[in-house]
Amino acid sequence: REHITYDENITPFLDALEELNKKTPLDGLRWSLEHAETISPANIARVKALGGGIALDTKMAMHGDSFVKTHGREKALQTPRLRHLVDSGVPLAMTTDAFRAASFNPWIGISWMVSGKSISGAEILARDNRLTRAEALGLFTRKAAWFTSTESEMGMIAPGYLADFALLDRDYFSVPESQI
Repeated sequence: REHITYDENITPFLDALEELNKKTPLDGLRWSLEHAETISPANIARVKALGGGIALDTKMAMHGDSFVKTHGREKALQTPRLRHLVDSGVPLAMTTDAFRAASFNPWIGISWMVSGKSISGAEILARDNRLTRAEALGLFTRKAAWFTSTESEMGMIAPGYLADFALLDRDYFSVPESQI
Protein backbone atom coordinates (compact mmCIF):
# COMPACT_ATOMS: atom_id res chain seq x y z
CA ARG A 1 0.00 0.00 0.00
CA GLU A 2 1.34 3.42 -0.91
CA HIS A 3 2.05 5.76 1.99
CA ILE A 4 -0.09 8.91 2.05
CA THR A 5 1.95 11.92 3.06
CA TYR A 6 0.87 14.62 5.46
CA ASP A 7 0.94 17.07 2.58
CA GLU A 8 -1.62 15.06 0.60
CA ASN A 9 -3.90 15.04 3.62
CA ILE A 10 -3.52 18.75 4.39
CA THR A 11 -4.13 20.09 0.86
CA PRO A 12 -7.95 19.63 0.98
CA PHE A 13 -8.01 21.25 4.44
CA LEU A 14 -6.10 24.28 3.15
CA ASP A 15 -8.43 24.42 0.11
CA ALA A 16 -11.38 24.62 2.51
CA LEU A 17 -9.71 27.27 4.67
CA GLU A 18 -8.98 29.40 1.61
CA GLU A 19 -12.65 29.20 0.58
CA LEU A 20 -13.77 30.05 4.11
CA ASN A 21 -11.32 32.96 4.23
CA LYS A 22 -13.02 34.50 1.16
CA LYS A 23 -16.36 34.65 3.01
CA THR A 24 -15.18 35.04 6.59
CA PRO A 25 -11.64 36.41 6.77
CA LEU A 26 -9.33 34.62 9.16
CA ASP A 27 -7.44 37.88 9.83
CA GLY A 28 -6.11 37.94 13.36
CA LEU A 29 -7.02 34.36 14.22
CA ARG A 30 -4.07 32.29 15.37
CA TRP A 31 -4.36 28.76 14.17
CA SER A 32 -1.75 26.17 13.44
CA LEU A 33 -0.96 22.87 11.84
CA GLU A 34 0.66 20.27 14.05
CA HIS A 35 2.93 17.39 12.99
CA ALA A 36 3.52 18.93 9.56
CA GLU A 37 6.95 17.37 9.11
CA THR A 38 6.38 16.55 5.44
CA ILE A 39 4.55 19.74 4.40
CA SER A 40 5.54 21.06 0.96
CA PRO A 41 6.93 24.53 0.27
CA ALA A 42 3.71 25.38 -1.59
CA ASN A 43 1.57 24.49 1.42
CA ILE A 44 3.92 26.35 3.77
CA ALA A 45 3.25 29.47 1.69
CA ARG A 46 -0.51 28.81 1.86
CA VAL A 47 -0.43 28.51 5.66
CA LYS A 48 1.52 31.75 5.90
CA ALA A 49 -0.86 33.58 3.53
CA LEU A 50 -3.81 32.48 5.68
CA GLY A 51 -2.10 33.74 8.85
CA GLY A 52 -1.51 30.32 10.36
CA GLY A 53 1.49 28.78 12.03
CA ILE A 54 3.20 25.41 12.04
CA ALA A 55 4.21 23.51 15.17
CA LEU A 56 6.49 20.52 14.80
CA ASP A 57 7.96 18.09 17.25
CA THR A 58 11.49 16.76 17.33
CA LYS A 59 10.62 13.11 16.71
CA MET A 60 13.23 12.83 13.96
CA ALA A 61 15.93 13.17 16.63
CA MET A 62 14.73 9.90 18.11
CA HIS A 63 13.02 8.16 15.21
CA GLY A 64 14.91 9.44 12.17
CA ASP A 65 16.67 6.12 11.62
CA SER A 66 13.29 4.39 11.23
CA PHE A 67 12.14 7.17 8.90
CA VAL A 68 15.21 6.51 6.72
CA LYS A 69 14.31 2.80 6.51
CA THR A 70 10.74 3.59 5.49
CA HIS A 71 11.16 6.66 3.28
CA GLY A 72 14.85 6.73 2.33
CA ARG A 73 17.80 8.86 3.33
CA GLU A 74 17.20 11.65 0.81
CA LYS A 75 13.67 12.28 2.13
CA ALA A 76 14.91 12.15 5.72
CA LEU A 77 17.61 14.75 5.07
CA GLN A 78 14.88 17.27 4.21
CA THR A 79 12.29 16.22 6.81
CA PRO A 80 11.12 18.52 8.10
CA ARG A 81 12.15 21.37 5.83
CA LEU A 82 13.56 23.32 8.79
CA ARG A 83 15.60 25.82 6.80
CA HIS A 84 12.73 26.53 4.39
CA LEU A 85 10.25 26.88 7.25
CA VAL A 86 12.45 29.32 9.18
CA ASP A 87 13.29 31.32 6.06
CA SER A 88 9.62 31.47 4.97
CA GLY A 89 8.67 33.58 7.98
CA VAL A 90 5.65 31.42 8.83
CA PRO A 91 5.12 31.31 12.61
CA LEU A 92 6.97 28.15 13.64
CA ALA A 93 7.60 26.40 16.94
CA MET A 94 9.10 23.12 18.08
CA THR A 95 7.45 21.07 20.78
CA THR A 96 8.20 17.95 22.75
CA ASP A 97 4.76 16.48 21.99
CA ALA A 98 4.43 15.17 25.53
CA PHE A 99 6.87 12.30 24.88
CA ARG A 100 4.52 10.32 22.59
CA ALA A 101 6.81 11.04 19.67
CA ALA A 102 9.71 12.92 21.20
CA SER A 103 11.52 13.37 24.49
CA PHE A 104 10.50 15.92 27.11
CA ASN A 105 14.15 16.99 26.98
CA PRO A 106 14.31 19.87 24.45
CA TRP A 107 18.11 19.58 24.21
CA ILE A 108 17.75 16.31 22.27
CA GLY A 109 15.74 18.10 19.59
CA ILE A 110 17.92 21.20 19.65
CA SER A 111 21.00 19.05 19.17
CA TRP A 112 19.37 17.35 16.15
CA MET A 113 18.35 20.67 14.58
CA VAL A 114 21.89 22.04 14.94
CA SER A 115 24.03 18.94 14.30
CA GLY A 116 21.75 17.03 11.96
CA LYS A 117 22.30 13.84 13.96
CA SER A 118 19.79 11.52 15.56
CA ILE A 119 20.39 10.11 19.03
CA SER A 120 22.06 7.13 17.33
CA GLY A 121 24.66 9.51 15.88
CA ALA A 122 23.47 9.00 12.29
CA GLU A 123 23.26 12.06 10.06
CA ILE A 124 19.58 12.43 9.23
CA LEU A 125 19.30 16.16 8.53
CA ALA A 126 21.12 17.74 5.59
CA ARG A 127 23.69 20.42 6.32
CA ASP A 128 21.71 22.97 4.29
CA ASN A 129 18.57 22.10 6.29
CA ARG A 130 20.03 22.67 9.75
CA LEU A 131 19.53 25.66 12.00
CA THR A 132 21.84 27.90 13.93
CA ARG A 133 21.94 27.51 17.69
CA ALA A 134 20.01 30.75 18.15
CA GLU A 135 17.32 29.67 15.66
CA ALA A 136 16.90 26.25 17.27
CA LEU A 137 16.64 27.71 20.77
CA GLY A 138 14.21 30.35 19.55
CA LEU A 139 11.80 27.71 18.24
CA PHE A 140 11.33 26.42 21.79
CA THR A 141 11.13 29.89 23.39
CA ARG A 142 10.39 33.21 21.63
CA LYS A 143 8.80 31.67 18.55
CA ALA A 144 6.57 29.35 20.58
CA ALA A 145 4.97 32.33 22.36
CA TRP A 146 3.15 33.28 19.12
CA PHE A 147 0.98 30.16 19.42
CA THR A 148 -0.46 31.32 22.74
CA SER A 149 -0.50 35.06 21.93
CA THR A 150 1.97 35.69 24.75
CA GLU A 151 4.89 37.31 22.89
CA SER A 152 4.70 40.37 25.15
CA GLU A 153 4.99 38.35 28.35
CA MET A 154 6.68 35.01 27.60
CA GLY A 155 9.36 33.47 25.46
CA MET A 156 12.44 35.26 26.69
CA ILE A 157 14.16 36.26 29.86
CA ALA A 158 13.60 40.00 30.12
CA PRO A 159 12.18 42.45 32.66
CA GLY A 160 8.42 42.04 32.95
CA TYR A 161 8.33 38.63 31.25
CA LEU A 162 7.19 35.41 32.85
CA ALA A 163 9.89 32.82 32.50
CA ASP A 164 11.00 29.34 33.27
CA PHE A 165 14.70 29.09 32.88
CA ALA A 166 17.52 26.65 33.26
CA LEU A 167 20.99 27.22 34.64
CA LEU A 168 23.41 25.36 32.43
CA ASP A 169 26.86 24.23 33.44
CA ARG A 170 28.28 25.22 30.03
CA ASP A 171 27.62 27.88 27.40
CA TYR A 172 25.18 26.46 24.86
CA PHE A 173 26.48 28.86 22.20
CA SER A 174 30.10 27.72 22.48
CA VAL A 175 30.17 24.05 23.49
CA PRO A 176 30.96 21.52 20.76
CA GLU A 177 27.82 20.31 18.93
CA SER A 178 28.28 16.86 20.45
CA GLN A 179 27.74 18.39 23.92
CA ILE A 180 24.46 20.20 23.23
